[in-house]
Amino acid sequence: MAKIKELSHGIKERIVASYTKELGYQKISAELDVAVSSVCYGLKKFLALGTVTNKQRSGRPWKIDAPLGRKLTHIMESNPRSRAKELTTTCADDGIQVSRNSVACHLNRAGLYDC
Repeated sequence: MAKIKELSHGIKERIVASYTKELGYQKISAELDVAVSSVCYGLKKFLALGTVTNKQRSGRPWKIDAPLGRKLTHIMESNPRSRAKELTTTCADDGIQVSRNSVACHLNRAGLYDC
């Protein structure tokens, strides 16, 4: 069955409060009118993390990691006329496939390239 909606923060806190009163999963489920599996998952998450709030995701990881970024920055500082397309071949030599746009965005974040 598809997920209809996420439980509200208040319901998650009431699940944890009921659990601390030593109520069972089925009694909590009947009391709050939620599925037993939702109660189980909510408590499992609370016991693991200590909170009922959702953790923020960091987003999509960058293709250019810190060492490669330092290398690109060093190349660009030593030769300011380097093009992003030329730097993609440098990345390919290191075994990392990145697009010209990714290199340009990294250099732009470093303050070395305006695109």
